[in-house]
Amino acid sequence: MAGKFKLKPQLGYIRAPLFALVVLCFFLPFILVSCPENNSSRSITGIELAVTGKTIPGSAFSAFTNNQRFNAKEFGTAALAAAIAGIICSFLKKKSSFILCIAASIAGILFLILLRNQIAIDARARAADKLVIGYLQGYWLALTAFIVAGFATLIIYFSDRIKLAIPFLKKRSKSGANTRKVKPGRTVKKSTRKRK
Repeated sequence: MAGKFKLKPQLGYIRAPLFALVVLCFFLPFILVSCPENNSSRSITGIELAVTGKTIPGSAFSAFTNNQRFNAKEFGTAALAAAIAGIICSFLKKKSSFILCIAASIAGILFLILLRNQIAIDARARAADKLVIGYLQGYWLALTAFIVAGFATLIIYFSDRIKLAIPFLKKRSKSGANTRKVKPGRTVKKSTRKRK
């Protein structure tokens, strides 16, 4: 049983950088609030959407636009918490840590999708101010990193079953090199010569 999971402790730490990448993505711009009539825009980072919130002065768009307050979104906070939980679970030595990391990835993906719904509702409420909300690289990178982290954890966890374990392949190649191929119908005769 110990040999079955021989590769997992070595590759398990691949998960932590992937979840850390998600956290770093939250420091990048997540959404862009723009006013097409005045060609003006302001970005909001993932941290501002998840933790602090942000107030954009109305003068940034036009003289007739009110100050725009973007409060922290619950699903943004939950997605950030899922990424942090994934980092913590990556360093656990129990086999259940893989299941927890997969759960954190799935939860993070769902929370980011639900965050889009929250932002869409917010955008409709600001339609009177003629503001348009779009998504920037930070959001898409965070979503991609969650997906990659989930798939990487699945591959590592089931590597022994789908025969991706490197030690297994090495043992197989060595054993193949040491065996002699005998054609069907032939018998291998033992040497009867005596050494001098």
